[in-house]
Amino acid sequence: MPYTMVDGVDVHYEVQGRGAPLLLLMGLGAAGDMWGPEFLAALAAHFQLIIPDNRGTGATARGSGASSIDRLAADAMHVLDAE
Repeated sequence: MPYTMVDGVDVHYEVQGRGAPLLLLMGLGAAGDMWGPEFLAALAAHFQLIIPDNRGTGATARGSGASSIDRLAADAMHVLDAE
């Protein structure tokens, strides 16, 4: 299970498939495992899927401070840099 550290929080993400990278962001307050397995399998046949857990969901801790779209975007950028 890959993680990347962002502002003292280990942000968890999964990588599936091969091909051009495709970042899948779930809505605020939801984990990456909310994507359906059939949907992921169809995309993974053509793309390398990068699927992070938002803060406070899945295997990613909440951390301190309020959640915001800006914070989640920064987390996503760190995940992409890690890959």
